[in-house]
Formats: sequence, structure tokens, C-alpha cells
Amino acid sequence: MMKMMSWEDQDEFFTFCRKCNERDCVCHKTDDLTRNTIEATTRKCPNCQCSTERNGGCSHIHCTNCGYDWCFKCVKEWTENCQWDHWF
Repeated sequence: MMKMMSWEDQDEFFTFCRKCNERDCVCHKTDDLTRNTIEATTRKCPNCQCSTERNGGCSHIHCTNCGYDWCFKCVKEWTENCQWDHWF
């Protein structure tokens, strides 16, 4: 849960989210476009679960977070079969 800050103005009392600065917190809404875009355009490293985006080239991914080599198409450890079965 986000920490909230308060603001008093005359007879009114408002509570604001410290992250998004909104009276009605929008940080954890289910229709978060940024989160939806990340989930739609990335795959998670099978070793450390770090979101990874592929913008071209072969399907061989070297995770810069944990150093694991994996296949973007089958989301498994990179093997020679990945190289020949689904190169692009």
C-alpha cells in the first residue's frame, strides 16, 4: 500500500498518494497502461524473472541481470535446437 500524505484546507481534509500525487490513487489500478504494455511486449527471464524486450535479431537472449542465456521464443535455456528450429 502506498504511503499517503494529508492536506487540510479550511474545513476539508484531503489524503494524497505520495507516489502519484492523486487524491484517488492510480498507482495500482488494473488498467495501468504502462504495466499492460510491458506485459504485452516483454517476456520474463526464466532464471530471474526480469522483464526483457526483444527488438529484432535472433531469439538468443543474454540476461544482463543474471547472465542466463535463454530463448525468447520458447522461454527456456538456450540450446543449439533453439538456434536451428526458430532462428528468427
